[in-house]
Amino acid sequence: MAWSRARSNGSKVASLLAAVAGVLVGVVPAAMATQITSPGGGESFDIHPGDSFRVGYDFTIPGNNDAVAVAWSNPRAVVNYTCPDGSAGAFAISMPNYKVTVSDGQWYPSGDQHSPLVFQGSLTAPDGCGGGATMHQNHIAVFTADVTSDPSNVSLHYRFHDVDNNASGSWSSTNSVTTSPITQTIQGEIFKCVGGVPSTSLVSGGNLAVSALGLASVNPLAAAVVPAGSYAMTAAAPSGQKFVACGQSGVTISSPGSASQAVVVPSGSAGDGKFYVQPITYGYVEVCKSSANGVAGTFSFTVNGTTFSVPAGACGSAMKVPSGTLVVHENATTGYKMADGSATPTSRLQSVDLSRSDITVTIVAGDISTQTIVTVANMPVAGTIKICQVADTGIAQGSLFSFSNTANSQVVQVPAGPTPGGYCVILNGVFTGGQQVTITQAGHAGASVSSIVVAPADRLVGSPNLVSAKTTIVVGSGVTEISYTDRVGS
Repeated sequence: MAWSRARSNGSKVASLLAAVAGVLVGVVPAAMATQITSPGGGESFDIHPGDSFRVGYDFTIPGNNDAVAVAWSNPRAVVNYTCPDGSAGAFAISMPNYKVTVSDGQWYPSGDQHSPLVFQGSLTAPDGCGGGATMHQNHIAVFTADVTSDPSNVSLHYRFHDVDNNASGSWSSTNSVTTSPITQTIQGEIFKCVGGVPSTSLVSGGNLAVSALGLASVNPLAAAVVPAGSYAMTAAAPSGQKFVACGQSGVTISSPGSASQAVVVPSGSAGDGKFYVQPITYGYVEVCKSSANGVAGTFSFTVNGTTFSVPAGACGSAMKVPSGTLVVHENATTGYKMADGSATPTSRLQSVDLSRSDITVTIVAGDISTQTIVTVANMPVAGTIKICQVADTGIAQGSLFSFSNTANSQVVQVPAGPTPGGYCVILNGVFTGGQQVTITQAGHAGASVSSIVVAPADRLVGSPNLVSAKTTIVVGSGVTEISYTDRVGS
């Protein structure tokens, strides 16, 4: 409810209050809608502060036999009054948007002037004149609204009434309007988040797009007429700004500078994608690699798009990163898996996801003295070694080939089998992940090694030596297979 009192022409006050009332409801862009004209007649009242004052309307499509979707947008009423001292004032009453499909010529939502359905707005009358003085209503309230329909160009009749307390609330005269098509729009904005609270201040710069509709614009994305539906809207933050939730839900922030959300555009209404940003501040993170559990070697990490290496038992240098939530990702290293993660101070650890090798921490704004230290612990994974022998030209299937390994003293005899996989033997025992093991095939009369293949391929260390029949692998989780192929002759 909005009200005003002034020693001025009542129609000017009514215009002012009608404009103010527009912020009280969900305003639907009405550039394509038909605005009704306020009907005359009806009743006016002497209004006392605290009275219950109600307003409403109904409509009909005379002679209609077809299904017609009718949408009323931004309905409101402005009550003009004069005071005993000669001053004038007004108060506004907002009514909800209304959409209904009709298939006959009845009055909607009801033709009964006493029905609660046709009193869509109400308020407790203000003390507009002061001192509890009576407000004399000059004439029936000024009723405005936008009306559209599908199909359009329908001749629609409507009427309005207002009532103070328990008066009868007689209908106004009946007016008519020819409807415009129902339309709907989509728009988007990037606003400032101030102190963790959404504001209505647009940030300078940034971009918004709805690729499915071919829409793209520098912030803001102006309202465009579109089909009803749900659309993915993306946003890019201006330089020096980052997206934040700002207490809102439904926005996916994929990176500090990128965000998206689904914007629903209802039929006959508007969809508005709102994003929030705040200035980027910076802090520091340092990643350390624990040597516990016998872990050795160098490990790779990716932080804020930068990939770097840290040796076991050491820490990398402090990195400057945006403050807020940060994910430290450990890249895969054959033979090892992440076992744990921690942060110093401990309160900055958000989560450890061992399945994804991710440690999520909080970075506070400041210099190196306020850095967050992330320590990553790994453990070797157990692995199995399988040796296969393939019989190529001149090698009889079933011929035995002898193999030794540097991990233990075991020597195995592997029978040669048909291509492509041959026959295989699994070495006894479980081997430690990350361990390097050299496999050597003993000489076989008249035969030479034509190929050595390791699977998975990334477990091969260096290149196989066909002349000495040796190859070195690094043990990983599961099975590591080494396949030799021998033949007679060149």
